[in-house]
Formats: sequence, C-alpha cells, structure tokens
Amino acid sequence: MLSFRLAGSPKTASVLLVTLLALAGCNNGGGGGLNVSAPTGLSYPIPAPYLVGQTISPLLPTLTAGTANSYAVAPALPAGLVLDPATGEIRGTPTAVAPSTAYTITASSLLGAVDFVIQIQVDPQAPSGLTYTDIGATYIVGQAISPNVPSVGGGAVDSWSVAPSLPAGLALDAVTGEISGTPSAVSPLSVFTVTAANVTGSDTFDLTITVNPEAPCGLAFTDPAPVYTVNSAIASNVGSSACGPVANWSVTPALPAGLLLDAATGTLSGTPTAELAATVFTFTGSNVTGSATVDLTITILPEPPLTLTYGQPSATYLEGLAITPNVPSVTGGLPTSWTVSPALPAGLLLDPATGVISGTPTALAAASNFLVTASNISGSADTTLSLAVDPQAPCDLEYATINSVLQLGLPMAPNVPTWNCGDPDSYSIAPALPAGLALDPVTGVISGTPTALSAMTSYTVT
Repeated sequence: MLSFRLAGSPKTASVLLVTLLALAGCNNGGGGGLNVSAPTGLSYPIPAPYLVGQTISPLLPTLTAGTANSYAVAPALPAGLVLDPATGEIRGTPTAVAPSTAYTITASSLLGAVDFVIQIQVDPQAPSGLTYTDIGATYIVGQAISPNVPSVGGGAVDSWSVAPSLPAGLALDAVTGEISGTPSAVSPLSVFTVTAANVTGSDTFDLTITVNPEAPCGLAFTDPAPVYTVNSAIASNVGSSACGPVANWSVTPALPAGLLLDAATGTLSGTPTAELAATVFTFTGSNVTGSATVDLTITILPEPPLTLTYGQPSATYLEGLAITPNVPSVTGGLPTSWTVSPALPAGLLLDPATGVISGTPTALAAASNFLVTASNISGSADTTLSLAVDPQAPCDLEYATINSVLQLGLPMAPNVPTWNCGDPDSYSIAPALPAGLALDPVTGVISGTPTALSAMTSYTVT
C-alpha cells in the first residue's frame, strides 16, 4: 500500500485522488494493484408492452464487467415510469399510452460508460364494463330512435363493431359506438353483440332490439257505406290501413246474421239473411304497437219479390155477383206495394197492401189482360191475369098475364116479361104461339091478333 501526504487545498487533493484512482485502474497486472474497471455489457430484460394504470415489475440492469455509480436515460421514459439514477432500476405505473420507443440507458462510472437501448411500449387497458343506455330496446318502423349511447371502462376504444348486422335503418358509429337511425323494417326480438376493441383487447355486450310496425291509422273499407240485400252474396268489402299493417281486425256490435269479418285480412263477406236498417258498426284494426278504428254504416234491404202467381190466373166473373177473392202467391221478399195495369173491370179492386183482388163486377167486360206488379224497395215481380165479366143468366122470368083467354080477331094487350137476374139477350117459345100472335125475340113481349081458334095450351118461354 502506498501512502501519500498531500498539501494544498481540498480541491487539489480531490483532483489528485481521482488521478491516482485512474492510474491505479490501469494496473491490471499482478503485484497486488487495485481491481477497478469501467462498466461493460449493460443489459435489461426485454419487457412486453405495459398497460396504462398497471404497476410494472421493476426492470433491473446487469453488467458483464465493472461497476456503475450512475444511470441516465434518453429520451425521458413514458409518463409514470422512472429510472433510478443510482441503481438503474426502471419502475413505476404508466399513466399514458406510449408507442414503442427506443430508450438509451447509460451506465457510468469514473472510468467510463456503457449504453443499452431498450424498447418500451405502453398500451391502453382493454375496454371493460361495456353497457348501453337502453339494453333492451323496442323501436317503431319509421320513427327515429333516441341514440343508444355506450358506457365503457378500461382503456380507450379504438373500434366498434356489431354482429349480426343491426335492423335495417339502424347503424353503429364505428368511432363512438352510438346506435342511431330510423328503423325501416319490422324485426323480431333479436340479440346483437356489440364489441368495443383496442390494441390490447376487447369487451362485448349483448343488446336485445325489437322493431315493431307502426300502429295502424287511417283505416278505410272499399265500400264505406254498403247497402246489401237479403239472400244475395255481397261483394268482398276489404279494410286497409294508411300506416302500420293490421294484425287483427274486430268489430262491434256483432255483424248481421250471415256476414263475416276475416280477422286476419279485414275482409267483410257473406250472405245476409235478415233485413237491417242503416246501422253503424265500429271496426278496429290493431297490431303489437297500437290500434285504430273506422265506422261502417251497413244497410240490408229485403230480398226483392222473385215470382208472382195468382190462384185464378184466368177468370170469368158474373156481373153483379161478388167474386171469390183472387189471392196472390209470392216467392222471395215480401212486397210492400201492389199495382195493376190497366184498371180492373168496374167493381173489382186490387188491395195495394196484400195484392188480393176482390169486389163485385158492375159492368160487363170482355176478356182482357191485366199486369199485376208486386214491389218492395229491392225490386219487383209481375204476372199477367186474364179477366172477363159476363152477365148473369136470367132468373125468375115471369109474365104479367099467365093465363090469357083471347077473342078471335081482337088484338091482345101486350104481355110483358119481368126477371130478377141477368138481362136476357134473346127469347124463344115452344110450342109455336096461336096464329096471329108473336113473341118478340129481343124483348120477350107477346102481342098480336089471334086469327084462328086455339084450345087452352101451355107455352114455355125461355
């Protein structure tokens, strides 16, 4: 060992000491000199990318030879990480994302220095805790939705995606993850998986989305005020909606007998079986979203008369004798009025409510055709009758003088007939009257002057 006495100021002494140490370091041979050398072979473990907010495992340097009494780094380490200037240890908790960067670490001693380049990268944490404002959304076709905004923890999200594709009209913002838009088609309840990702990893969240149709509106029918006829099949009367489709149709009060409403199509059909005054029926069209109504005024008229016949389609009546009523028979609807053309023979009447022909003929009428029509609000039927009025047969024929005794050559007082029934058209007598007497074949009067004797004889006048 060498001993030195150094005079002078302390500063001078320090300089000399450093020089001595440096000189000593050059003596690498034997003879018992100092074993001091510059640091060499600096290295660090190669780190995987760090994550923001996660404390790193300290990185410790190693030297293959020599020692270092100070460490430095350039450029500055990522925020939150530090280099211990005495030990060279890298430690800390990254607070910000940093791209992969080369950092030069220098280990130094009085005898020299050595460098090591280390690549350090700080990535964000993977997204976590992903959720949405509305996790089970129900939307309506044609109505813009309120944006469905995500909430996510962990690191910043670099990209957003969804599977399967959202319903038509909706979109996922690939930058913000917001779901917005206006649905354009019905979509059943479905699960959509949204993925928020960054360089580190990803998180997913399952949304349920249903797109329902618009509620029905502006309901209408093909015929808004139909008038139907009993026993006649109606033309299909179809309901429609100006907005959303109708899933179910209903009506109140119940439809008239024979009419049906198809609950799926809104079609009114059938054959009414009874009359109905104008009545309002309220039809409701509904779907999962809502409903609408429309009023339909339905009138059902009676069936028109179809056929008309009479008990006596051809009749000859007698003047002055009441006829047996001639009663009609009608198929189809009940008539409400009856008419005849031309007018019936004098004394005969057509009941305008029942169609019955009755009365007592008061005048002769040759056989003629009469058109009888039975009508109601829906239609009519007619038939032709052949009617005649003949006189009654004469009855109760009498003469003023039943037994006559006449004198030859003297004119007789005319013997005039009387009767109680029909007017005679002609007269005859049997046997022939006595010579000189005669029967007027038109008036039936017996007159004349007898010209020959004749015994009392009976004569029959017809």
